[in-house]
Amino acid sequence: MSTRPNPAWGRNEIRYAIPGTARGSLAIYDVQGRMVRALLAGRIDAGVHVTHWDGRASGGQLAPGGVYFARLVIDGRETTSRFVLLR
Repeated sequence: MSTRPNPAWGRNEIRYAIPGTARGSLAIYDVQGRMVRALLAGRIDAGVHVTHWDGRASGGQLAPGGVYFARLVIDGRETTSRFVLLR
């Protein structure tokens, strides 16, 4: 999994590949480990995927600048990518 640009100015692209169809989730977390926003959950088809985060929290407000983690969980296996959001 990769995130770009890094640092990001409000919009971030998250790229990941899934070898086979699986159940999974992708969410953004802050440095305290709190979920900022869930981006997807459920069945994910095999292949290369691109998901965008618009820099907003679940409630729609802009997330503050800082360090964030994109966390992808597929069939219980976790991958994390660290990035910086600038404001």
